[in-house]
Amino acid sequence: MLAVAPEAQGRGVARAMVRHIVAGAAARPEIRAVALCSLKSMGAAHALYESEGFIRVPDRDFVLDIPAKRETFPFFIREV
Repeated sequence: MLAVAPEAQGRGVARAMVRHIVAGAAARPEIRAVALCSLKSMGAAHALYESEGFIRVPDRDFVLDIPAKRETFPFFIREV
């Protein structure tokens, strides 16, 4: 999970974390990609992920389907 405290948002913290995670994955030869799911409502985060090379793959969205709620979480992936 990736989260930035509201008072720190808009300062490049999320971008730095994403880059750190991707660099760490790229340094390990057994890892070929980084994948993540997000909330549908997080448009700014989606734009950040895409600007960092992640590709949206709707066919791989995570779907929570329980009696009380059905929610879809958009899926993104980036090869390293």
